[in-house]
Amino acid sequence: MANHDKDLPSDFLERIDPEAFSVAALIGLVVYHHGAPLSFEEIAAGLADLGIVRSTPSLKKTWAKLRCLRKTVDGKLELVRENTEFSVWDTLAFRVRENLGLLSRPRATPKPAKPPIDDRSPVGLEELEQGLIAGLPSAVSLRRKLALFAEASHAPVTIERAIKFFRDQGCRLTEKDVRRSVGGPVFADEDGRLRPVPQDGSLIIARGLLRKHLRELGERAEQEKASARNTEEWKKKRRIEGEEKHARYLKARKAVIRCVFTRTGLNSASVLDPDRREFHDFTDRDELVSYLGRCDIVLGLDPWSDFERLSFKPRGQVVDLSPPVKTVRLNRQGRTLKVTPELIILSTLSISRPLGDRKKLLEYVKQGNFGKLFRRLQSDLKALWRLYEYGCLHGTVRLRWGYLDERRGIDWNVGEMPRLYELFEQAKESGDDLEIVLDSAPGWEDPWSRGLRARVIRVEGMGWDRCYVVELVDTCLQRLLYEDEVFAARPFPKAPPPTANRSPEHTRVESENKSLKRVIAWPDERDDQVS
Repeated sequence: MANHDKDLPSDFLERIDPEAFSVAALIGLVVYHHGAPLSFEEIAAGLADLGIVRSTPSLKKTWAKLRCLRKTVDGKLELVRENTEFSVWDTLAFRVRENLGLLSRPRATPKPAKPPIDDRSPVGLEELEQGLIAGLPSAVSLRRKLALFAEASHAPVTIERAIKFFRDQGCRLTEKDVRRSVGGPVFADEDGRLRPVPQDGSLIIARGLLRKHLRELGERAEQEKASARNTEEWKKKRRIEGEEKHARYLKARKAVIRCVFTRTGLNSASVLDPDRREFHDFTDRDELVSYLGRCDIVLGLDPWSDFERLSFKPRGQVVDLSPPVKTVRLNRQGRTLKVTPELIILSTLSISRPLGDRKKLLEYVKQGNFGKLFRRLQSDLKALWRLYEYGCLHGTVRLRWGYLDERRGIDWNVGEMPRLYELFEQAKESGDDLEIVLDSAPGWEDPWSRGLRARVIRVEGMGWDRCYVVELVDTCLQRLLYEDEVFAARPFPKAPPPTANRSPEHTRVESENKSLKRVIAWPDERDDQVS
């Protein structure tokens, strides 16, 4: 259970308003208040004390809506810790404190009163130009615009000059339009020049509308600047936090577990140390618990059930590699597809036998063939680690079955590993090359044996429709890559700098000889391919 709720008072359940929470949230609060797993009958009794009457079958359908609840082996409900930064329980605890009035919110400082808009003094030519460029409100008619221009000119203006001024600002205007708009706040003198009427009410309104519009534009510009500054500060803070979390992740001791249980308890388990690429096999429960107790991050399929059977409480983070959904509705008739870990791994990594069959594993246990058993568990661990790496790189896993081909988001990236689009964007901006593995998951012994050196040309699309145009350096061919084609990516390792005792002339001659050999070898290679 998360440790972010220390400030919840012990009597919070009697003080909250039950109407402000859903039934699933109240179930979680009842379980938290008790401090131990509860059966559905005990939860129903706790809700009845709050005035909420629900039957046991109803509670069995409702509890799954709260993600921080989990069913134990004996059918009870318990609260579990989540790996996300803003977990469901954190949000629920915040709502409880808010309902109890325990949150001290600072009072907003009153905004200073805005000075009144000056609509009596004449406008300047710069003000009018700014308003016309930004677009004046429709209430400022052509007649009012002509009056403002005549006033801003501080002298009678000819019709030709007025037409030229407004056309320079992007306004389509003819002499006929000007003569038709003369009147009210602007009039034509004996020489046909335009003069304003300073005390005319329509001109006063036009001044106010112009200056109000300019003030709003200025306030909007200030808000955009402040928003840009806040965004940059947030990005900087987020980047620093991500770097710190990534540094802790690289130093953390990680373990991927796969256990086999029988009626008597743990029979065997295999643990992968992904950093060292080492496997550790266990048949003793105490040795396994001792090893896991030294790990900072533990990954596995439904690891909380394994921990419960082992009576073990992890001290670090736990990453559940279970499918993000349990079922998928296929049609309107209600036909559903059960989503299993094997289906997710097969769809994502194209591994034909991703996980060992439980019946086969128990058969190995019955025969005492621990060699085959541990080899199968180690193969499972390899597939799970590859699935975890794919999820961290893409942020999704694939679900393919028949005509169904979907992506499902996951939240496994506890170490803030760079996403695929981030690697391609950085490579495009810096001009550095990438090393990528295409078409299938990397091998285990040498993950980059099929690595290709690629230079990013451009990035197209957004979101899950994003694709990349790259140039494969070895073949000098451009290729369009979709995200689901890339299974691994990293910055291309840079070559070590040349030694200091080699002269520039020697380096130049050697590079020319290499390029000459490469040019001479091409026809032979083509002949070999033809033959």
